[in-house]
Amino acid sequence: MLVGAARRVNVARGVLTASRGCTRVRLTQNAREARSCATKNKWNVSIAVVDDAGYLLYLERLDGAGPVTAEVATEKATTAARTRRPTKFWDDRIKERPSFMKFPGLVPLQGGVPIMYQNECVGAIGVSGVRPPKTSRSPTPERARSTSPRRR
Repeated sequence: MLVGAARRVNVARGVLTASRGCTRVRLTQNAREARSCATKNKWNVSIAVVDDAGYLLYLERLDGAGPVTAEVATEKATTAARTRRPTKFWDDRIKERPSFMKFPGLVPLQGGVPIMYQNECVGAIGVSGVRPPKTSRSPTPERARSTSPRRR
């Protein structure tokens, strides 16, 4: 459902898989934490959360974020979920071996991070709309919880 100025899409709540014990609600809470971090730092970004297979669960495009950022954030999250690695890994890896650009569905741009629960990937979050030096400080769930805002 579309809600207000933030243009937020939130998928129905439920359990991803019973064995993992991680709900869609908990995954979207990560996105809300990321939004809080982005708002604090005045970053105009899009935030996407996908399940372990890369299917979209939550998407939010903050005011001022470019139209393409929503799709890029989703693709970053999908890459992180399907490969079980942060997209920064692929960004660095392609510099060493450009042939990885042929890897299907790969978006080798910093800003996608897998969400782990009991050593299993249960989804991923992707953020798009800030430049790479900021992306390493981008509003991923662990950043939202563990860092205080710093200006460089």
